[in-house]
Amino acid sequence: MAKSTKNKLTITEPIIISFPDAAAPHAAAFKGSKNVHKKGHIWLTNYGTGSVELTFDLLAGGDYTFQTNPAHDGTSAIFINTDPNQVNGFKPPVGAFSNPQLSNNNQSLTITVHSIDAVKYFYILNIQYKGGPSFPIGDPIIVNR
Repeated sequence: MAKSTKNKLTITEPIIISFPDAAAPHAAAFKGSKNVHKKGHIWLTNYGTGSVELTFDLLAGGDYTFQTNPAHDGTSAIFINTDPNQVNGFKPPVGAFSNPQLSNNNQSLTITVHSIDAVKYFYILNIQYKGGPSFPIGDPIIVNR
C-alpha cells in the first residue's frame, strides 16, 4: 500500500526483515506490501513517476542491526549499483536515491527512490548479528517499471 503526497509516494507498510531459522542466522526473509518478495525483490512498477520512500525494519528483538559508519548516514548499511557485479558500495547513479538514513538504534533504514524509471538497481544490505562482524544480504533487486 502506498500513500501519495505531491509526487512523493511512501510505502506505508515497512519492509520487515526477519531471521526465522536459528540454525542459519544469516538467512533473511523479507515481508511487506504485495510489491515485496520474500527474498527482498521490490517492484515499483505501479507507483507512477514520482519518488518512493522505502523503510527496512529489522525484526529480531534487537539481535540484529544495520552496519553503521562514523557519519551514521546509512551508506554502509545499503550498497546499490546498476551492475550486479559491482555492488560494493553506495553507488547509484547521481540523483537516483536519497542518502540512506538509519534510526538511532540502527534497526531501521529509510531511503527514497527519487525517480521511478526503467532501471534495475541491485542492492545489498549489510547487517550485524549481536555486535559481531557484518554480513551481507545480497541478490535482491529494486525493479522500476
